[in-house]
Amino acid sequence: MSKFQKKFFFYAFLIFIFALIYVFEQVQSKIMLRHINKVNIEKTKQLEICSKLKKQYAKLVFPERLYEIAKKNGFVIPKEKDIINIKEDETDKQ
Repeated sequence: MSKFQKKFFFYAFLIFIFALIYVFEQVQSKIMLRHINKVNIEKTKQLEICSKLKKQYAKLVFPERLYEIAKKNGFVIPKEKDIINIKEDETDKQ
């Protein structure tokens, strides 16, 4: 084999290796891009769910809202004489 042929095969082999690395990198970047897109979609869904839950929480927690619901259903605020305190017995805990 002549010196020229050896250099030619060496450079051809090097180009082949670089091409192989480039193709591998491109495939991996496409896979990562799909994965990132899936994660972003999942994040968006979770943020929407969180927002809905915060709205529901706000509707249920604020005293004005609770008072409004109670008034609509005909509930009244109990008087002091209507409140009965129940002491917990030690035997009931078992």
